[in-house]
Amino acid sequence: MRKFFLFSLFCCFAFLNSHAQKKNAAAFKQLDALIYDQIQKNYINGAVVLILHNNQPLYKKAYGYRNSEHDSLKTDDIFRMASQTKAITTTAVLQLIEEKKIQLHDPVEKYIPEFANPKVIATFNAADTSFTTVPAKRSITIFDLLTHTSGIDYPFIGSEQAKAIYEKYQIPTGIATNKDTLAVAIKKLAALPLLHQPGEKWTYGINLEVLGYIIEKISGANLETVFIKKIFEPLGMNSTFISLPTTLQPRLVTLFSKLQGQPLVPAGEAMPDIGPLIEDYPNHASTFHAGGAGLSGPIEDYGKFLSMLLNNGIWNNKRVLSEESVKEMTRHQIGNIPFSDEFGLGFQINGATKKTSPYMNEGAYLWGGMFGTAYWVDPKEKLVVLLYTNVWPTAHPNFSQEFQKLVYEGVRQSVGNVKKN
Repeated sequence: MRKFFLFSLFCCFAFLNSHAQKKNAAAFKQLDALIYDQIQKNYINGAVVLILHNNQPLYKKAYGYRNSEHDSLKTDDIFRMASQTKAITTTAVLQLIEEKKIQLHDPVEKYIPEFANPKVIATFNAADTSFTTVPAKRSITIFDLLTHTSGIDYPFIGSEQAKAIYEKYQIPTGIATNKDTLAVAIKKLAALPLLHQPGEKWTYGINLEVLGYIIEKISGANLETVFIKKIFEPLGMNSTFISLPTTLQPRLVTLFSKLQGQPLVPAGEAMPDIGPLIEDYPNHASTFHAGGAGLSGPIEDYGKFLSMLLNNGIWNNKRVLSEESVKEMTRHQIGNIPFSDEFGLGFQINGATKKTSPYMNEGAYLWGGMFGTAYWVDPKEKLVVLLYTNVWPTAHPNFSQEFQKLVYEGVRQSVGNVKKN
């Protein structure tokens, strides 16, 4: 009798699960069509979508192919996440603040003496990359680094001044960097001028690399080890790394490139000078653990991280961050400093007046990575949404707004009670 009851219960659960899957598949039919259209038009090779609602998977699907052999993409394949690393590094910094090992408004030179007496660029000669400087009005702080208001810019993708100066002094981007350690690179960076006074503007830069070095100095371990012990293991993010173990390397998707007017091809074919470097870097042991760009992993791992934030710092009965730290990460922090939207500690925020998206609720927070990964968390709807592709550069039209619209329409059809626009 007991066996019959258990069998009946199993059949009931299986029926309900099958019914839910069919309902969700119907609800997200238009979303599927959008992504398949992008693949058919040769803008992307494939994509993985993960939508979580109330901490439960609502929709997870892989589309297209993962390599030049057109093998099918799988939902557990590994993607280069680039700037999605920033939120992980921010979490590690906030853990140190909770442990009272650092403070949010500490000057950076307290931990890296080379940053004492910073200078700000006054004039720049593009012909020979020479420059003059004036003294900074104050020190750079941990807060400035977290909010990208320090005056540090980006190599390779930053302003023309920064690209020229950082290239001259060999400041790495953090991607495909194996020559330097964080200690060497950050000390070189400290000797160079800021692009503006600390706290004056929002400038996207390698601030999280500086914070990564501070984490390493205080923790006495490399950044990847800190991530694993303090964030990934508690969350069960078992396939996310800076340097992928050999057992995981077969799951790394090929990085494709879509140059203007050219077909979609592997990055190594499109850009023979740099393509192989950015294609292969996760598979090599790295001495430079980039806090702003180094991680690669599957979509479900990062979904666990975002779910932890949605749950005010707890996931699977394990506390990773305090509720107060999560609030600080996800609220507007930079006042009237010009920025396209509101910005917290590590996240862009969909604000009340400055709206990133007409579909997300006020207070949703988001970011992504340069190789075509993106995510957002909408606390009011208990939603976590991730979209992973690996294409860079890309010439495809920006379909993010349409994607957002169809996500909310699909969720509304599937579970109801979701904001209508």
